[in-house]
Amino acid sequence: MSSRKEQVAVAPLLLVGLGLLFMIAAAVWLVRASNQSAARKSAAAAPAITPPAQAAEVERVSLEEAKAAFDLKQAVFIDARGEQSYAEGHIPGAIPMTSGEVAKRVGELDPNTWVLTYCT
Repeated sequence: MSSRKEQVAVAPLLLVGLGLLFMIAAAVWLVRASNQSAARKSAAAAPAITPPAQAAEVERVSLEEAKAAFDLKQAVFIDARGEQSYAEGHIPGAIPMTSGEVAKRVGELDPNTWVLTYCT
């Protein structure tokens, strides 16, 4: 008779334990779903970044073309040198942006504007 009482006492504990496991699993699922949703929204909001072009694929601009674009305010100039070189002298209005910063700062640039970079 005492073994039956012990079995009866264990059943509610098992049910409570299973309920707790179910609640923990549901909480983990909700957190993961929320994180995935946030990651998708973040990826959708991030500007598309194209991989850097190979040197042979980059369109070269002559000094005369660059000067004309500067005079007519038809281009944005990016100074890809370091801070010290930029401080020593740069094209008036040029934006200092090293190649390592481009991915972080690409949103600062108007995608419809002609961008000219220089490093020497």
